[in-house]
Amino acid sequence: MQLLDLAIRYRKSGKTLISLFPEHGAFTALVVLGKKESENVMGIREQLSPSTRDLIGSTNQLQDGKWLWIRVLDPSQVEDVKQLLQAKRKPMARSTGA
Repeated sequence: MQLLDLAIRYRKSGKTLISLFPEHGAFTALVVLGKKESENVMGIREQLSPSTRDLIGSTNQLQDGKWLWIRVLDPSQVEDVKQLLQAKRKPMARSTGA
C-alpha cells in the first residue's frame, strides 16, 4: 500500500482544500497555496507558530503553488493548519435565523 492510498482529501468546488496523511500518533497535512492565497497567508503570518512561519518562508513558490507539507505532532499545530485553511478559503457566513 502506498502513502497516497491513505490520503484523505477535502474538496470544495472541485478544488482540493487539504490532503491529510494519517500516521500513528500524528498526521501530515498538505496545503497548496496559490499566489493570491500565499499573499493572504503573509497577512496572518505573525499569528502562526515559528515552525510554520519558517516552513512558509523556506518553501519555494512553484508555478502551481506553494506546497506546504506540515507534519502535525502537537495539537497546537492543528491551529496553524486551521488558520491556513481560513486564509485559503474564507468560511461561509452562517445565517442566524433571526
